[in-house]
Amino acid sequence: MRAVGPVDVVIDSPVLEKYLLSERTGELDDLVLTDQAGHEEVRATLSAYERALDRCGRLLVAMARLNLEDRLVKMDEAMLVLLAETMLRVLGSPDLALSAGQVVTARTMLAAELRAAAE
Repeated sequence: MRAVGPVDVVIDSPVLEKYLLSERTGELDDLVLTDQAGHEEVRATLSAYERALDRCGRLLVAMARLNLEDRLVKMDEAMLVLLAETMLRVLGSPDLALSAGQVVTARTMLAAELRAAAE
């Protein structure tokens, strides 16, 4: 599971807006209301929903064009490698004075926990 970052906020904001507006348009019982204020509200809601759909579409096209998902996966993989290397350095540190058996046990436990977390 990836940590949420600024890119996720940029990606998720239009999708969330589209979802919320989709729910709102689903609540509209009648698209032609006799009340002028209600009629304007319906048109505004539908217009906002159409704009949100358009933004989501443009965002998906931009993500595909930039190959953004693959870049995010590569960044996550690099971060995991860095984390694993750091943990191994700490386990092997003379300051901890762990025996060889304790280091092996700790590595095995870490590997099992990381696998479980990835599932």
